[in-house]
Amino acid sequence: MLSPAWTAIGPTLSYRVARELCIALAAQGIPYRLLRTNGGYRILVPHHQVPAAQAELAASLEETRKPSLAPPPAPASGHTLLVLAWLPILFLGGFGLMTSGLLVGPGHGRSAWIAAGSANATAICSGELWRVITALTLHADGAHLATNLLAGGLFTSIAAQRWGAGLTWFATLTAASLANLLVAWTFGPGHDSIGFSTAVFAAIGLTAWRRPLPPRTTVALGLAFLALLGMEGEQTDLGAHVAGLATGLGAGALLRHLPAPGPMANATLLLGATGLPLFAWALALR
Repeated sequence: MLSPAWTAIGPTLSYRVARELCIALAAQGIPYRLLRTNGGYRILVPHHQVPAAQAELAASLEETRKPSLAPPPAPASGHTLLVLAWLPILFLGGFGLMTSGLLVGPGHGRSAWIAAGSANATAICSGELWRVITALTLHADGAHLATNLLAGGLFTSIAAQRWGAGLTWFATLTAASLANLLVAWTFGPGHDSIGFSTAVFAAIGLTAWRRPLPPRTTVALGLAFLALLGMEGEQTDLGAHVAGLATGLGAGALLRHLPAPGPMANATLLLGATGLPLFAWALALR
């Protein structure tokens, strides 16, 4: 039963339209809630805000009825988004199996990969900036590889429903690379780390802005995940995990007002996100 302090306004809406209207209400400082019904979604506002909310709702609905010069690109289906979001995971997983020695046995070149690509703060601060990316593709062992890739695939799939797989992955890798850079500058010489978990926490931060929910909800999720996965073990880099969550939240805050890119732009960004580690490794191994 609804509290008498909240009143439903407007018709039953699709989630996309309701989300856009909620953003408009939030921009005017009007509190809102979304109520899911059998036919769609209803918007609830405090009783004393009903007149202002109805006026904003009418203006926003009128704006959406105006004809556009070009039809928006058709969004990708859920299955397509899921497949595209997991493609980089397959690439990173295969590369991780090779560099961690799981395919040919421990010790077969693994130390050379780590020496060339870890997030060594001394090397990064000396100009080897590609390490902030290559370190994301290296893993301590098979357990870390499997856990990080599964978690990364899960959270990037969620964020991809908002921005598409290409922009999601490009933003995730950019935020995680920035986190590694900040950690190197902060901790200085002697600090070194590897692992994709920084990107996992960046993806968690990005999901905070997937839909009109308070970012503190996903911050709490990230902190819970941090407590569960990111604060134990000799090879855990707590600073990189916290930095990844922070840069992911920052990236989501910058992107939240942008519409999802079209299919061609998203495909280009996905190729760019996949090619970024390859380019970084080309610099590391030259």
